Amino acid sequence: MSQPFIDFAFVKENASFERVLDHYKIVARGTGPQRSLSCPFHPDKRPSCRVELDRKIFNCFACGISGNILEFVARMEGDAEDLRSAAIKLAAICGIATAAARGKPAGKAGQAPPHSPKVARAPKPQAEPKSAPDAPPEAADGPTNPPLTFRAQARPIAPVSRRARRLGRDDRRLRPRVLLTRGDGRPGLYSDPQRRRRTRRLRRALARRRT
Repeated sequence: MSQPFIDFAFVKENASFERVLDHYKIVARGTGPQRSLSCPFHPDKRPSCRVELDRKIFNCFACGISGNILEFVARMEGDAEDLRSAAIKLAAICGIATAAARGKPAGKAGQAPPHSPKVARAPKPQAEPKSAPDAPPEAADGPTNPPLTFRAQARPIAPVSRRARRLGRDDRRLRPRVLLTRGDGRPGLYSDPQRRRRTRRLRRALARRRT
């Protein structure tokens, strides 16, 4: 004969450690979620067992026994391995309905009843294919840009010296002078030594041409 199904998680979730201590007539000290008591599993002269009521666990620092509320009841009943009997006892102490009393079947959970007729499922209606949306008239001629809201301006050009303007037709003679100007017509210097030497050579070449 199969044993009735018991939801251990449901029993532990709805159990109360305070009711368990009152049932076994164990005096606990302290207030709040943590209580201290004399360990009932070994001769204890001073309270060495700690109980957390919110987490429903216990731990004895003297003998090292620890566990949850279900294991506590199993040890108090004399058989630490028989958790099924401990769950039934805990449900009786706290007034919790077991799984069978809550309407769950006694056999395996989720088992289908015998000779259950299979109902044929109606085929799903096929969705109509969606037609592609018509392209706008602008897309046929190509993308169009919106009109500009500002006026385009040319980039200003640095001023050129008078000699450079006079020699504007001779590119060969204009090139050294333009390289030496820095925008206001006066000669300029480069930062690195190699370009400085090039600047001095160009200055000497211009001086010889002037003479």
